[in-house]
This record gives sequence, C-alpha cells and structure tokens, in this order.
Amino acid sequence: MLTRIKRTTAIKTVAIVLIGFVVHSSDPARAQEADPLQTYSRGYPAYTGPRYDVIPTQLPAAGDVFAPVIVAESPNNEANILAMPDGTLRCYYAGKQSTLFLESRDEGITWGDPQLAFVCETADHYPRRMMLDRAGNQHCLFFGSENLDVFHTILRAGESNWSEPQLAARGRNGAIRNLTELANGRFVFAFHRRHGSRTPPTGSSFTTAVYSDDGGKTWTESESQIFAPCHEGFNGNNYGAVEPTVVALRNDRLWMLLRTQDYRQYQSFSDDGGETWSPGSPSPFTSSNSPAHLRRLADGRILILWCNARETDRSVFGQMYTNRTSLSAAISDDDGRTWRGFREIYRDPARDSYAGITRGDSGTSYPNAAQNDSGKVVFCCGQYDGLRAIGLFDPDWLLETTQVCDFSRVEADLERWHLYTFLEHSQKGVRRRGPEIVESDSAIGGHALRFRRIDRHHADAGLWNFPLGRAGRMEITLMAEDGAAPVAIELSDHHRHPNDPTTADDALFRFTVGNGQTVPLSMSRSEKVVLDWNLDRQIGTVSLNGRSVAKLRPQRETPTGACYVRLRSLAVEPNPAAIALERVAVEVTRPLTLPNPQP
Repeated sequence: MLTRIKRTTAIKTVAIVLIGFVVHSSDPARAQEADPLQTYSRGYPAYTGPRYDVIPTQLPAAGDVFAPVIVAESPNNEANILAMPDGTLRCYYAGKQSTLFLESRDEGITWGDPQLAFVCETADHYPRRMMLDRAGNQHCLFFGSENLDVFHTILRAGESNWSEPQLAARGRNGAIRNLTELANGRFVFAFHRRHGSRTPPTGSSFTTAVYSDDGGKTWTESESQIFAPCHEGFNGNNYGAVEPTVVALRNDRLWMLLRTQDYRQYQSFSDDGGETWSPGSPSPFTSSNSPAHLRRLADGRILILWCNARETDRSVFGQMYTNRTSLSAAISDDDGRTWRGFREIYRDPARDSYAGITRGDSGTSYPNAAQNDSGKVVFCCGQYDGLRAIGLFDPDWLLETTQVCDFSRVEADLERWHLYTFLEHSQKGVRRRGPEIVESDSAIGGHALRFRRIDRHHADAGLWNFPLGRAGRMEITLMAEDGAAPVAIELSDHHRHPNDPTTADDALFRFTVGNGQTVPLSMSRSEKVVLDWNLDRQIGTVSLNGRSVAKLRPQRETPTGACYVRLRSLAVEPNPAAIALERVAVEVTRPLTLPNPQP
C-alpha cells in the first residue's frame, strides 16, 4: 500500500516513504498469476469499419523517408517514443498494472513483439511518459493510484531493475505529456489538476508544474495555477487548461502549450526553471480540444505536433466530440518565434465512415515523437484500437513550398483529402464519402473529383491541406457540367469538417465559381482559376484563364497563414450535374507565420 505524503510546508518539497509498492522486471513466476503483457484498456471495441489501408505493403528504408509514411499501429493510447543510446527505438505504453514497450532496431521502420519493462500493481490509466537523461538513465512517469497521483521511477544506466517509485504530484491529475531535463540538471513536468465542475468561466481544471533538483528523489510543486477560458454551449467537455507540454528555449525560459476549449492552444512561460509561470494566453496555434507535443530536435529546431482544427457549432451539427480528424506538424528554427509547415502527417483512416464508433475517444491526437539516427522524426499517435499509428517523416519535408494534386495516383491522392459528409448527427456523426472520383478525358491526371448534391443530406465538399503560406499562388483546374450548381472555394488556416457551413464566414479568402458567380465558368470545358494571395498586404486576386475577375480582402486576421483549401457545392436541391476538380497546385512564396511575441 501507499503511505501518506510527508510535505515540509515551508518549501513544499515532497519526501516519500513507500511500503509494498513493488516495481520489478519480468518474472516467470508472476507471469503464471497474471499476463504481464496485457495492455491497459478502457474496454472500447476495436474499430472494424471501412478505412484506407495507410500502411504500405513495401516499407522504405529509414534513411529514404521524406514525406510521412505510416509503418505500424501504435500499441496503445498516449504511447511514448524513446531513442536509446545504442540507436534502437522503444515505444513505451501502458500495460495492465505494468509498463510495456515495442522495440525497433531499424530506426523505426519495423517493430518487435511486446516486452515487459516493469510491473507495478497500483499503476493505473494510460500515460507512461519516458525520458532519457544526459547520463543515460531512463525515467518514467505514471499514474500510481486510483486517485491518479503521479509517480516517478528510474532505470539507471547499466542496471536491470527500476527503482522504487517516488511520488511526484498528488492527484486528481490528467494526462502527462512530457518530462524535461534542463541545462542545469533540473527535471520539470507539467500536469493539470481537477478542482471544480465543467462549467465556465475556466472549467474543471488548472495546470501547474513540479520540478526536482535531485534526480527525482524529491519534487517541489509550483504555486502557479494556469487557467484558460471555456464557453457555454461548447461542443465538447469544458475541462479548462489541461494536458500541457513543455520545451526549454535557448534563453533559459520554459515554454508551455496547453489544451483548451478556446479553439487555440494557450501558452505560458517560466523564467525561473518552472517555479513560477505566466498567466495563460492564446498562442498562434488554432487547435481542437486536444493536446500538443513540443520536441527540441537534435539540430536545435523545435517541432510541434497537434490537431490544427476547430470544433463544430453545436447548433449546426448537434452534440459531437472534439475534431481530431488529422494530426499536423510545424517547425521553427528561431526558437518558436516563427513557424513553417502546418502540414498533415496523419489523417484518421476511418474519417469517411466512423461506422461503429459510438463512444470513447477517437482520432489522431495524443502525439509523441523522437528522432532516429538518420534524423527522421518517428512519431506515434491516435486513440482507438485499429486506428492508432506509428510513422516517420523528414523534418525538412515541412519546409516544402509547393504541392500538386491531379488525381493521377487515385487512391494516394484521395487519401490526402477529407471528403466525408454527415448523414446523422450524434456524438461521432454517421458519415459517408461525399464527392466521387471519375475518369476524365480532359484532366491531366485522367481523373476528376465531382462536387454536387445527391440527396437531402449535406452537399459535397472536400478539404485539402498544403504547406502554410502568408503569400502564394493556387491554380485550380475545373470543369462545370451543364446545369451544375455553383461551388464555393475557401482558403483557411485550420481544419474544419468539409461540409460545415459555418466556415464560410471564417475563411481567410472566399469566392464562388459557376454560372453567374464571381468566377463565371463556361459549361463543359476545362478552365483554370488562379488565386494569388498576400495576407501581409491584405489582398487576394482571382483570375480566370489569365484574365483578372475579382479582387478580394481577407475576411479576418490570422497569426499564421493559409494551409487549407475547401471546395463546397452550394446546391440546395439534389442535382446530378457537378463541377469537377481536375487539378490543384500551390506555390507558397512567404512560408512563415507572424512572429509569436512571447518567446
């Protein structure tokens, strides 16, 4: 059993006395009592509905990876990738009263069978947050009781047994996102604590941090409490400021990002190694009600993984849980002031259906990442059995400034689009594929994507992500069939459900194409529509076949830039005629966000 914590009031340092809290490595005798390799689970059924097969049949060598490739299913929610000193990679995750791991000896391409790290009878819930310190010691944070207290244990370099766990923070706490070692050897991690009800103005939780200056023997809790606003009618759970991730900046400041219900990651800073923190404030990152992951790369750049999305309006779609359809990545080479990329690295392969997902978390969130010896980012993410992912990409892929889709590689090109429409509104939403792909003699790639309305449900719509740009050019080749309803074309800085009508006023730039529209397409003939945009100059220019037809102004400000285009049929009645998309190409000429004033 666990004894009570002894706390010295003056400095709030936690001293630990533990009795009977057993942590040990694999033991055959214990394996006869219970399966030590059993995965922790909340008991939700595995997803078995329609999905894309996102894992290629032939996997590349790790050194050849550039664009994201999914190589395996992540073993559990909130897993953790750890790069070991010998170059192997481990994916740690929660077992039932244990900590398990998969191991890769080819830089993250293939992964072995589950192995047991240690057993702890009182370990509970998902997080197994790992860190390798500068001395080569492995550290693990986990929830160690029904009250979700946070415990710390260490496997010292050259030893085979994990230490007795030490209490690091009293619960009731939420997901732990990372453990950070500072330049002076201090350990810091942040967490959220539940203190009230899920109601405005700040929800049920606040975030704080703890730190240790003796390798985890004792921990001191910050007196700072970080809050974020939440709102009545929010389409999700008003948890408040939760699930923080922390990275150390070069100027010795600590930077924290927090999940909120204010449609944005919030941020906080510490100038004294985590002892005190600034009040929460909006960061540049639009976000669904989901956590982010910050990682300092070996070359000094900072990487962020997060869901660059917003929730739907409850009055439009009914009660639905948070939008975690895609996971995005961005990179900064100036310590977090400006960012590039904002590109999707994983899309929920069940997004066009969600058949059978009636409860429980789902989607692409809870990311974690490390680097392999080739410098590639190896990440894990996802929350539902059958849909989680382990993948790799080269961080320089985030620096690309061009992207093209002509549907010449039909399945690969379609996989990069979000094409679902809602049939019924529920917690998850019953979905089907909207636009259809057809052969086309006029299209360069031999195929086109048709946008129309086929029934009483939402009209066809599609969403496509591209490298972020504050300025750039988009070329769109379209063909309007005789009698087709108009299509709206919208540029945005974040993901929204394709047929969400509330995005019209939220778009950065918006115009319509078709008979009698801003861009008056001819019937049954391929035509090229070009949008040149510049958010710094607050202007957009639309041309048709080389002739200027419209001047646009941004509908709102953004600290980032355009990284999504949406096409949405405006048909109000079922109509067999469509406007077909044959090709879309983007070239970004200013790929940076505006400076974040805080770092």
